[in-house]
Amino acid sequence: MNLNALYNTEITIQIRDSAIVIGFRQKSVAVGFQFFNPEGDEITMFTMRYNQEVEVSIKPPAWSLSSPDFAHIKSTAADGLKAVIAGDKPGSFQVNVTGDADLGTGVIPIVSMLDMTLQPGQATGFEMQTGTPTDQVPASTKKSK
Repeated sequence: MNLNALYNTEITIQIRDSAIVIGFRQKSVAVGFQFFNPEGDEITMFTMRYNQEVEVSIKPPAWSLSSPDFAHIKSTAADGLKAVIAGDKPGSFQVNVTGDADLGTGVIPIVSMLDMTLQPGQATGFEMQTGTPTDQVPASTKKSK
């Protein structure tokens, strides 16, 4: 067996409904970033005088969730490099971050995923059960001492 094919491959093993699910995914690595001017146009070359300075930034990645049923993206940092994920109810989903690795005009998507599971919190109440109702014994038939 040639294991070189598994180099730089993420392997996941999950148990779902009494079945074992094995997943293989090539790890993505960003090899560069795109630069944009303040108007949002992509630039690959910039010229200025030696006695000037300029702020340089990259296009932020896009954040998403595989399912909106269990959580939501509460906020993202101004630079797009951080996000706050807020849970709504117990369940499992993926947090996805997508960017572009192509330095040219094309698009080579890079994706990173994080599996998340939200567990139930502390108890917020009790479950009550009832017995079978029975007729009450009338007060006149009760024996007095």
